[in-house]
Amino acid sequence: TLINDFQGMDLALFKLTTTHCVFGGEVDFPVLSDSESPLFGCNVNTSVLAEYFDSTTFKWENFLVKPWEVTLNCSRSEQSRFPSDRLLTTFDIESHQCHVSFSEHFLVSVGAASRMWSVYSGATRQATELVASTTKDDSNKQRLSRSMAAHAARS
Repeated sequence: TLINDFQGMDLALFKLTTTHCVFGGEVDFPVLSDSESPLFGCNVNTSVLAEYFDSTTFKWENFLVKPWEVTLNCSRSEQSRFPSDRLLTTFDIESHQCHVSFSEHFLVSVGAASRMWSVYSGATRQATELVASTTKDDSNKQRLSRSMAAHAARS
């Protein structure tokens, strides 16, 4: 769950839920030597749901109308099509359609969180630069810059 707490309102923004995840794989070490590389194969299949918090109704609303299914297959093995000493590495990503539905309030919430993040990161950068230019003691620089950044962001 992603929370927007930049203004102290502690409002949830977005939530991802994995409905199922299946992982399988194998690793083969042909010969333990410097010249041989391990061979492997793995596959991952997952289904994801997403919801956003509508602050006007104070309810979670579906962001993804249907679960989004993604499959990843990867392998590193000897080539079978061409004679070669080089190993072949393949990655295959299969993504089903992603059906999305949201209200304009969700866009407003994301925009507000983005603006607040810009303010916070700008205050953090300025505080870090100020501490770096004025403090000679390296052990206190990090602690002091975090403290100043937090204070600047709240102001």
